[in-house]
Amino acid sequence: PFEGPVADPIVLPETALGDGIYFGLPEAEYHAQPRLSASGIKAMQASVEDFWHDSWMNPLPDREERDSLTLGNAYHARILEGKEALDRQFAPMLDKADYPDALDTVSELKARLSDLGLKVSGNKPELIERLREANPDAVIWDDIVSAYGKKHAGKTFLHPDQLRRIEYAAAFIEKHPTLGKAFRGGQPEVTILWTDRETGVRMKSRLDYLKVRGIVDLKSFANKSSKPTDKAIMSEIANYRYHIQAAVYVEAIEVAKSLFTDGKVAGKHDPDWLKKCMATPEHQFMFVFQKSTKAPLVRSKVLPRDRMTIESGRSAMNIAMRQFREFYDRFGDQGEPWLDFDAMNPSNIEDDEMPMYA
Repeated sequence: PFEGPVADPIVLPETALGDGIYFGLPEAEYHAQPRLSASGIKAMQASVEDFWHDSWMNPLPDREERDSLTLGNAYHARILEGKEALDRQFAPMLDKADYPDALDTVSELKARLSDLGLKVSGNKPELIERLREANPDAVIWDDIVSAYGKKHAGKTFLHPDQLRRIEYAAAFIEKHPTLGKAFRGGQPEVTILWTDRETGVRMKSRLDYLKVRGIVDLKSFANKSSKPTDKAIMSEIANYRYHIQAAVYVEAIEVAKSLFTDGKVAGKHDPDWLKKCMATPEHQFMFVFQKSTKAPLVRSKVLPRDRMTIESGRSAMNIAMRQFREFYDRFGDQGEPWLDFDAMNPSNIEDDEMPMYA
């Protein structure tokens, strides 16, 4: 534990959440918190400028939304929270092929009105209203879409094949006699917000799944080059620097014990369960990897705390916090870009820096 002088904490906006353990915090609210996270640490390893660009401090951030993110959110909801959670948030898209008799186009509506001896002039809403009055039992596609939208108001729609794929993937985990319990008996998406005592940097972490004696982190991988599965997973950990995330999560759960003692807990939870969880001397950290292509096979990897791998993650976290504090003190958080002037200075191209293929 840190025993040196406590640094002045970075000032938070009035709208930001304070330090604490949060259950059920919406994902968007978590991401909006102006704090350093594992993903921010990895961005800072690339460059300070990249970190700032992706952070809450950038007044013109990238707003691109990708379908893969939506699908990933659905997958996480199903695995971490179960089928009911998935059904609360997502629904299958309507398939017109399931309603072969439904009238949709203006031409189809006019043809039906003509068959009934009614006039066929007017726009689509007028045609629909005229047909409803003459034939209340007519199957109209617009009505089907409207009723379905009301039934699933607020939900995100996915293709039925995507939802079936998610259920298929869930079965690979849930049918395993031991691993099937990895995402049961605990709490999903537990947010921990804290302040580093040495640097005063505000930190945040969102644990995929917290159990009484362990932290479980769900990851997907593709293995497009068909490596042996274990080698592919180790490459994934190295390439995406998941050991940094593990180190941040381990730090978060240790800090959470003090937050719990101070009564800084918010959201719906079982107090007895949380008391047992916070009494655990050392939580085990485990990755659950599931392949996103072809067979959604599953492998689990435990990362013991005494390994050099997690120590490397701790080192990266500590360096990033000190770097964050340095640039925060220099540039602030009011929209001025953070620039690494030292890195921008001209430097020689050395022969040993060139890739061998060049």
